[in-house]
Amino acid sequence: MSENTTYKVVNFNISSIEIILILFKQINNKISIDNSDSSWYLFKIKNNKFEDGFMKLSKIGDMKMGLILSRKVYEKGQDEKHIYKAITLASTVSDGTIDVSKLDNYSAAKPVNERYLTDKNDVLIRLSEPNTALFIDKSLSGLVVPSQFVIVKVRLNEVLPEFLAWVMNSPQVKKQLEQYKNGSSLKTINTGELGEIKINILSLSEQEKIIGINRLYLRETELLSRYKENRESLYKGVMNKIYGGIKL
Repeated sequence: MSENTTYKVVNFNISSIEIILILFKQINNKISIDNSDSSWYLFKIKNNKFEDGFMKLSKIGDMKMGLILSRKVYEKGQDEKHIYKAITLASTVSDGTIDVSKLDNYSAAKPVNERYLTDKNDVLIRLSEPNTALFIDKSLSGLVVPSQFVIVKVRLNEVLPEFLAWVMNSPQVKKQLEQYKNGSSLKTINTGELGEIKINILSLSEQEKIIGINRLYLRETELLSRYKENRESLYKGVMNKIYGGIKL
C-alpha cells in the first residue's frame, strides 16, 4: 500500500458517515472484512509465518531508554548551547500520534547523541500509564526522547514498525502490561519487563491491511475534529452577531 495516498475530502458540510465511506474507498477493496457477525470491522487473519505466531518484544527490536534530560541540560554561562525539540508526556496522544504543539524546547550543553534522537521507523513506548506507543515517521525525526520512554528499533524484516506501534496500543497488549505495573499513584513498567511482552506476528500482507485501516481511522478522526471546530466557530459567530446587535 502506497504511503502517498491522497485524500480529497475538503468539504466539511458532509456527514461523518459520508467521510468514512469516502476514506474507505481509498483502499480500493484491498482489505477483506469479515461481515459474518456484528463485529464487521474484524479482519480474517491467518498466520503461517511463525510456529505459534507470538514473539517477545525484546526479540523483535533493540530497546533503549531515552535520555535523562538533566544530564545534558544547558546552564547559563556555559560555552555551548544546542537547541532541540523534545517529546513530552503531554505531547503523546492516546491514539498513538504526537501533538507537535506540545513538544518542549530543550537546550543542551553538548550535542545530543543520535541514539537519543528519533529516527524514521522508530517506535517509542511510554513507561508510565497509559503506556502509549508512538510510531515515528520522517516528519518526526530528530526529536529528543526523554527517559520516560523506551526507543524500539525493529530489526526483523517480518515486522513493520507501524504495525508494532499499533499492536502495542491494542487491548491485548494493555492486558499483558497490567501484570508488570508497579507504583501506587503513577504505575510504571521498566525496559526489561516491557521486553517480555508477547506480540502476535501476522503476515506482512495482514500487517499492511491493519496499518491501512488505522491510517484511515486517524485521518477520519482528524477530519471530524476539524469539522466540529468549524461548526463551533460558525455557531459562535452567528450567535455573537445576533446577540451583539441587541442594545441593553
